[in-house]
Amino acid sequence: GKTNIHYNLTQSGEVSLNVFDIDGRQVGTLVNGNQESGPHDAIFDALDLKNGVYFYRLQSGNDVKTGKLMLAR
Repeated sequence: GKTNIHYNLTQSGEVSLNVFDIDGRQVGTLVNGNQESGPHDAIFDALDLKNGVYFYRLQSGNDVKTGKLMLAR
């Protein structure tokens, strides 16, 4: 399945958005590069991953946000 992650950047700059499994292993990189400030969407395509809980980490400058994703088919 595919999951949409919506986020809003307060300033333009270097952004990384990574997804990790419950054990802390990185399973995907959704964004890695410069983005403009404002609203954005990233698609997490989890076709080859098992159902369960995943976490994302969004880093923009000194700002770091984390969130939880539930993957169920």
